[in-house]
Amino acid sequence: MNNNKAKIIFFDVDNTIFDHVNSCVSPLTIYSLTQLKKKGYKLCICTGRSLDELREIDRCVLDLFDDLICLSGSYIVGNNKHIALINKIDVEDVINTLDSYNMTYRYATADGKGYLNKHDKLIEELFYKDYQMIPEIKSYNSEEVLQIMYYGKNKKIENEIAKHFSNLNVIVNRVCGEINNKNTNKGEAIAKVCNDYNYGLFEAIAFGDDDNDIPMFEKVGFSV
Repeated sequence: MNNNKAKIIFFDVDNTIFDHVNSCVSPLTIYSLTQLKKKGYKLCICTGRSLDELREIDRCVLDLFDDLICLSGSYIVGNNKHIALINKIDVEDVINTLDSYNMTYRYATADGKGYLNKHDKLIEELFYKDYQMIPEIKSYNSEEVLQIMYYGKNKKIENEIAKHFSNLNVIVNRVCGEINNKNTNKGEAIAKVCNDYNYGLFEAIAFGDDDNDIPMFEKVGFSV
């Protein structure tokens, strides 16, 4: 790392610091993170995962990070705590739409937990493969919701969500769609964290690999 202006570094998790081939954060990655920490950089996770979905990563790895940005910016814990709720009427509208298409989805609540709406062998296997855990199966029951993530490539539902829920932030990734509060994404989240530490965005570096990382790439001084 040779960036004299940088003070804080943001890392996506899946396929960035977390190696899905070996289902772990590699020893080399841990060593590199440790060296960055020793040099005085603030380190932050910035992921679409819920807090629950991070718990299977070794505690010694998570302890290297000063802040955890979860749910693509809807849930931030560290120096300060920030949450961005989706309006309850919008939550009910989205869930009713997804239910009408018999879609499988994970909704994440204000306490950092995530729930699947129904049993789905393929999605449960995907969760276990990627996160080494399977969320509890639980129908929505008027909880405060931060994010809804739906699974399955269905162009009709993607078009309907994009059109009907223009008041929300919808990003379609490789295997799922993420629905968050309109003003919530990874870019806005890292701006909040930088402000908490009194750092300029030009002093930030971001690493990522998917479409939901683009907003943070657009914010920082340097991205990979």
